[in-house]
Amino acid sequence: MFTASNLERIAGIQIKLTDNLADHLRMIDKEDKFVAIFHHASFLKRQNRCWLKGYPESYRIDKTLLKCDPLRLDDRQIEKFHFWHDRLIILKQAFDQSRPATISQWWYDRRNGVQWYTFWVAVVVLFLTIFFGIVQSIEGALQVYKAFHPT
Repeated sequence: MFTASNLERIAGIQIKLTDNLADHLRMIDKEDKFVAIFHHASFLKRQNRCWLKGYPESYRIDKTLLKCDPLRLDDRQIEKFHFWHDRLIILKQAFDQSRPATISQWWYDRRNGVQWYTFWVAVVVLFLTIFFGIVQSIEGALQVYKAFHPT
């Protein structure tokens, strides 16, 4: 769940690409809505780092970045990240504390399955209620019309 694309889709944290490795994973503003990502994958690959697997290809970034292999479970443990440990913890906390604000964020945020299903069942029930309410109103209007104007 904790991927670059989910940062944008679920938490609303926008990715700002940076050429400065010192700014990598730094939260840019005080509201935790932007994070700087160093995107030169050729350099990162030489350093055996892979950060943004699956980042959308529509962005103009180093194409090697999209071909990184996923880290094994043992390599993903937070204590294994010596250089970015503190920034990853801050970023993970911002991700975990975020709550969906838009419909698309509600769609992609499946961290809490019960909440996700409850929300979408409520949305479907709301639309069905509105639909059948409109159908019932039209049918009632037709019945009143026919009652006053029989053929």
